[in-house]
Amino acid sequence: MLKRTADENHIVIQAGTKRLTSDNLDRYISIAVQFKSPFIRMVIDDQGYHPEIEEIISMIKKALPSLKENNIILAIENHDRFSSAVLTQIIEETSAESIGICLDTANSLGAGEGIHEVVETLAPYAVNLHIKDIIIKRVSSKMGFAIEGAAAGQGILDIPWIVNELKKTGRCATATLESWSVKSDSFQGTVDKEHQGVETSIQYLKKILS
Repeated sequence: MLKRTADENHIVIQAGTKRLTSDNLDRYISIAVQFKSPFIRMVIDDQGYHPEIEEIISMIKKALPSLKENNIILAIENHDRFSSAVLTQIIEETSAESIGICLDTANSLGAGEGIHEVVETLAPYAVNLHIKDIIIKRVSSKMGFAIEGAAAGQGILDIPWIVNELKKTGRCATATLESWSVKSDSFQGTVDKEHQGVETSIQYLKKILS
């Protein structure tokens, strides 16, 4: 029913999951085939689950025949733990054709990397872009920084530069807007703020992505 409704409304569904295990990957390959998703966005880790690099590479190699047979790309998201160099290693030791990157514009802060370093390293492998604009500011004590979400175009990201860098590779054809809304004093206030942020972001991105 979901697939039929999506087709009737000309909506493309992209498959995505977290926790890279052989069983979960096999399951999502089937889901991607069912929904005709060109890639599977994969966050490798999960709560209490942090596989080693060798295990990750082994699981991906095991799934490669199925990925290639169904013309599906495994798009690994840069998500906190892994540096850009490690993600590149995983791709180069498996398949640069069937394994790509879901490039998130903020996640790699958790790995100590800035967006320019991430884009310059991972752009050749990116098949999907997660646009997540942010603001970084000092906390009131001046002892440290707080990272908050912002509407696209209103944070510190140079989104036009990021988009242009990805265009050079010709491989990244889709972008996903993500929003980190700062909570208001009430639930409705938070919802209203998020809605406004999304509307502002979409209007901005229409100009950039066109």
